[in-house]
This record gives sequence, structure tokens and C-alpha cells, in this order.
Amino acid sequence: MYRAASGELAACALAEPLLSARFLEHGAPFTGTAHLPRTPAACGISRLWVRAEHRRAGLATQLLDALRYAHGRARGGGATRTLTLAPSHLEPPRPFAPPDSTDFVFGWTLAKNQLAFLQPSIDGRQFAAAYVGGSGILVY
Repeated sequence: MYRAASGELAACALAEPLLSARFLEHGAPFTGTAHLPRTPAACGISRLWVRAEHRRAGLATQLLDALRYAHGRARGGGATRTLTLAPSHLEPPRPFAPPDSTDFVFGWTLAKNQLAFLQPSIDGRQFAAAYVGGSGILVY
């Protein structure tokens, strides 16, 4: 969440752990996800909202960056996990070892191409494409 100087809520992002999502190419019509290829994903952005008067100020980008760098809580034992990331420009990602389905893993920095967006609006899809880059976005 981001609060403006006045104390009002200016932006909010809600996220959840994922194991997979669907790859949607830029320009392809979004008619649901069933026909799209499944690919590994680590984090789902279920809601991303910025108050109208605060849009185009980089708040959505700042929220997602904060989520990518500090996403979750430590899980018992401090086990080390290995992650093989796809290139920063989004192409269909190479396989990686996703976090378990109930938690994010403290200490992992998520790559932009590990974020999936839940049923993005037209504006949301444009934002996601600009944020992630590459040839498409992950949706769920």
C-alpha cells in the first residue's frame, strides 16, 4: 500500500504465490486463459490499483518493485533454494524451482518475468507489458 501525504490511500497491490500461469503474447486477444500455454510463475498480482489523481507517477512500478525485492516471510530452517531465471526481457521462461504453493520465500528477488497478472484490464495489460518488457506477459 502507498499512502499519499494527505493520508489517503493512493495505491495498492495484492499478491499471492503461484506455481504456474499462462503466457499471453502482446497483441493477442484476451479471451480467457484455458487455450494459452502454461508456464512456471512465482507470484500472482491479483489486484493493482492506483487512485486516478496519482496515476502516471510511478506508484504501480514502485509497488511491484518493492514486492519483487521484499516478498514474503522466512520459512523454517533457512534452507537455500536455487532459481534459474529467464532473461529479463520476457520470453517464455525457462523452468525454475518455484516456491511452495503456500508461501513466498524470504531472500529471493523475483524477476519481472515471474510475475503473473490476474485478468488484466486493457490499461492493466499495457502497464504489465511496459513493466515486464519482452514479447508478452503471464496471466492467470
